[in-house]
Amino acid sequence: MLTVSLCVWTAIGENDPICLGKMITRAREGKMLYQIGDGKNIYDFTHVGNLANAHVLAARALANAYGKPPLPAGVGVHGENINMTNDEQVLFWEFSERVAELVGNPVEQNEIIVIPKWFTLASAWCSEWVFWLQGSQQPIMTLEVLELSVIHRTLNGEKAKRLLGYRPSVSLNEGLQRGVKWYVNQKKSE
Repeated sequence: MLTVSLCVWTAIGENDPICLGKMITRAREGKMLYQIGDGKNIYDFTHVGNLANAHVLAARALANAYGKPPLPAGVGVHGENINMTNDEQVLFWEFSERVAELVGNPVEQNEIIVIPKWFTLASAWCSEWVFWLQGSQQPIMTLEVLELSVIHRTLNGEKAKRLLGYRPSVSLNEGLQRGVKWYVNQKKSE
């Protein structure tokens, strides 16, 4: 059996209630003015349309390799782990501010309240324990969610270009606009 693994950090776009959905909810509530840490953490988001295209490219490459002698590692796609990216690394907090802008609740730089990373993570840890001890549901802002908002998360997508011929067709800005529009329209229809 021929296989390939496509790896992505954070997918965004239409029908994304997880990452983008949570950001939109926070932006609508006016909570995007809270920045955790220094705001210099670089992030890699990938539009779902680009991921779908990458899967098609990978399937074609595997189909073309079927029944042929195996290629050396790094030449063919079989057995490879390939990172997928939009090739547009962005500061996480600038991306969050763009979400707030797109939902009509922009945040001015002088309004941003910076909360030290250590304080936020310690508070989340305590909050999770309190919720657990009370037998309550998990808090909205978990330690995991907060950690993901302060770390650097980037991928090198060169292997995808070389082995699959992958090039993102939907820019990060276009993907973000489409995702926010979809989410806002879904909420209106509910």
